[in-house]
Amino acid sequence: MSFSTLNILRKKAHLIYNIYFKAALMCFVSYLLFNSVRFLSNSHTSQPFNPNPIYPWWKDIHLFMIFIFICIFIVNPLNIYIYSYCRKETMSIECPFLFWKKAVCCSFIQLITIGFGALMFIIPGYYISYRLRFLPLFVVKHYTQLNSFQIIKLCWQEGAFYALSDILIIDIIFGILHYCLYNFDYIWITFSALQYCIFTILYSHKVPINNKADI
Repeated sequence: MSFSTLNILRKKAHLIYNIYFKAALMCFVSYLLFNSVRFLSNSHTSQPFNPNPIYPWWKDIHLFMIFIFICIFIVNPLNIYIYSYCRKETMSIECPFLFWKKAVCCSFIQLITIGFGALMFIIPGYYISYRLRFLPLFVVKHYTQLNSFQIIKLCWQEGAFYALSDILIIDIIFGILHYCLYNFDYIWITFSALQYCIFTILYSHKVPINNKADI
């Protein structure tokens, strides 16, 4: 990871501390919503809140459709809302419905494009993920001025704030943590909140390569 990236995080460590705890709380809410179908499918067992499903709920078409609905229309916008809080340190949104609509559209398009790239091969999928890594923060900043496709286009053109190697190292670190904590989802929440904070700090304190984005 480059010295400048580490220096930014070191200088803004106190800001990460200030926004971390509420971000962790919202990550916990997001986790509960994301896993609500799994918990529901285990409700008749002795371990209803077991993160590892006892009942293969994904084979039930009704539960699977509920899961897709929750992810697209509730969890994904909430995840972008977490970035909004980390960016502005306030729980309020100027235009809540407009924010929700843009968050749903942008996150869905991002998911589809990354998935398509991953099907082609892992490397194109990751490269698309890298170019759109800061898309949630572009949504937070531009949702009242631009439509969803314009926000995605702007992120693709101006969102490469850091070298791919820097982002890859951060992803590897959190990937290893996630792998090690695979059976301890509730502990992983604390690290996922830190990830939101780190990318928000990196977005806020780096001039883009082409010097056109207003951050």
